Amino acid sequence: MADKVSCVVVTYNRLALLKRCLNAIFAQSKPVTDVFIVNNHSSDQTAAYLAQQKGPHVHVFNLNENLGGAGGFVYGMQQAAKVANDYIWLMDDDTLVHADTLAQLLRPAKKISNFGFLSPQVQLKDGTIGNQPLPLRDWQPEPKTGLTRLKTGSFVAILFNQRVVERLGLPISDFFIWFDDHEYTMRISQQYPAYYVPTAQVTHLTVAATPDILTDQKRIPRYFYLFRNKYYTQKEFRGSWGAIKDILANLVIIGQIIVGKRPKKGQKIMTVIRGTWAGLFFKPQIKSVNNEEGR
Repeated sequence: MADKVSCVVVTYNRLALLKRCLNAIFAQSKPVTDVFIVNNHSSDQTAAYLAQQKGPHVHVFNLNENLGGAGGFVYGMQQAAKVANDYIWLMDDDTLVHADTLAQLLRPAKKISNFGFLSPQVQLKDGTIGNQPLPLRDWQPEPKTGLTRLKTGSFVAILFNQRVVERLGLPISDFFIWFDDHEYTMRISQQYPAYYVPTAQVTHLTVAATPDILTDQKRIPRYFYLFRNKYYTQKEFRGSWGAIKDILANLVIIGQIIVGKRPKKGQKIMTVIRGTWAGLFFKPQIKSVNNEEGR
């Protein structure tokens, strides 16, 4: 039966979390076949720790630069696709899979041969649900499978069909951060069925608040990627009307910044404008697993 799984973990300067993440992966009731760990140019002791991870099925890649979450996942998936396994299991270093998470994901995977991806139920540390995927229509289960069809999912212990990855290519590394999972899973679900598997549960250990430039004072320059990538995704999947709606939404955000009482108004407004403007001309390339570029 097809159940060979490549697990891809991307890490950056969070060694304590990485240790917990890997320990949980290695303790799965259904063992993974290969583990690919992408160290996104961490400046802590991550490289030294990973040097101790031995074994023919543990593959460590210490990058010479930080490619962002998007670039790290693309790099790891390219490496994983070189191995003739059946599925690619993707997660950040702040993901804590439960002992049977992979086994629960593989149950429907064995029955639905043509699926694009399977998304687990993601819980925050307090047990509440986080990273909720977006259903295709509503949360009613599909009669044939008993599972809810999805439009999008997040890169938190999400299981991809490797054959689909080989056909449709990889996430967009140029996104750097934000919306890479949204764009990629939507791209897949347009051509292959994708499902939510609530019995497969994981805990997201360090979940920041939903990105909000209105309240965030520390990462303002990074919001350039959010507005650029969001505009691109809206235009790509919803056409001109999606692009117009996104611009209107950003104008509302600018208005909220102006009337708000928080500092750094000018920097925030320019970040929204720069990101949106860049999105108008953003034409990233989608790489295949063989490093070839598509559209």
